Amino acid sequence: MKLTPRFMIRAGLVLSAAGALGAFGACSKDKGTPVEPPPPPPAAPAAPINLAATVKSATQIDVAWTDASDNEDGFKVESCSGANCTNFAEVGSVAANTTTFSNTGLTANTDYTYRVKAFNAVGASAPSSNASAKTQPLTTPPPAGVVMVADPNAFADVLTNLLTNAAKFSPDGAPIRVRADADGGDVVVSVTDHGAGIPLDEQARVFDRFYQSPSDLPSQRGTGIGLTIAKRFTEMQGGRISVESEPGLGSTFFVSMPAATSSTVRVEREGVAT
Repeated sequence: MKLTPRFMIRAGLVLSAAGALGAFGACSKDKGTPVEPPPPPPAAPAAPINLAATVKSATQIDVAWTDASDNEDGFKVESCSGANCTNFAEVGSVAANTTTFSNTGLTANTDYTYRVKAFNAVGASAPSSNASAKTQPLTTPPPAGVVMVADPNAFADVLTNLLTNAAKFSPDGAPIRVRADADGGDVVVSVTDHGAGIPLDEQARVFDRFYQSPSDLPSQRGTGIGLTIAKRFTEMQGGRISVESEPGLGSTFFVSMPAATSSTVRVEREGVAT
């Protein structure tokens, strides 16, 4: 029979067609929506850069840096004191997007070194490069044997207010002089800055509550009560406070307190109230 080859050919065609359909079906099979790759895991922030330390006074150094990250929760400021120190300890922290810190209450004429770390929930960055500065000296030590009668805490508040004002109104790096002198039955403590000075017509008002000089820069404005508190605390201890100033040359604030006599010192050392 000559039909057999023809049947075989047709059968081959059918089989070939079925194979082609099967292959087409496999190519057109729905494989579903592509799966997105997982997000990268959270990471610690990058270390701050461009750290700088600026002396403001005998007791204050300001630190500033540049934020090099966009995922920090804040910054930790670390410091150590002494030449070539390495024993860093945290002295403060600030929130994210804040890139300055004022370190106050320091020791005069002392070297300080700073570094800053950014941090978030994952951890902290590597520390920034170091920046160092030296606080201003108290240029004139108190004369030997000058002793006053004063409440230590109240007088410390008076002196802190005067030093804070002196630092605020002095150019960066300008010295602040603090001295104590005997004046008859008083001890006079003076704080001198080299700022812009106070106009004569404003000098009588600087101790008024909430007074702000019209010539103050926005960065120099405070609450307006620091000198009021200083005056009140001085007078509560039987003392007096005054100011001398020349515009363009700076200001000197004087605090006069009763000098201690030998009997006063003896009674205080024995723990008897005066």
